[in-house]
Amino acid sequence: MKKTTLAIIFSTMALITGCALTTATGQKIDENGLSSIVKGKTTKAELISKLGSPNSRTVMGDGNEMLFWSYSSMKFSMLPFGNKGNISEYSSFSATLNKQGVVQETHFLESNSGGPAAKVGVDIN
Repeated sequence: MKKTTLAIIFSTMALITGCALTTATGQKIDENGLSSIVKGKTTKAELISKLGSPNSRTVMGDGNEMLFWSYSSMKFSMLPFGNKGNISEYSSFSATLNKQGVVQETHFLESNSGGPAAKVGVDIN
C-alpha cells in the first residue's frame, strides 16, 4: 500500500512538472563584448583571444580571410499545463580580415524565438 501511494505521488509530480531538454552548440556570443573590436586596428590574434577559435575560416580569392563564430541553443519543453513551447536562440559573428590579418568588416546576427525580434546583419562598427 505504501509503495502504491509513493508511486501515485511521484507519477502525479511528473505529470504536473513535465520535462524539458536543452541542447546548445558553440560558445555564446556577447554583443557587448564585440564593441571593443575596431575596424582597421583589431588583429586576428586579438579576435581569437576575445572569442576563442572560430567555427569556420575561409580564405578568399583576393587573399583576405573571413572568420565565423556561431552559437545556437534549443529548449524543448513538454509541460502539460501552461506549455511555453520550444525556445530557440541563435547568434553569429563574422569578421573579414585583410592580408595583414587586420579586421576590415564585421557582422553580427542574433535571433531569439522567446524574446525580442531578431537583429539581422548588424555592422557593429
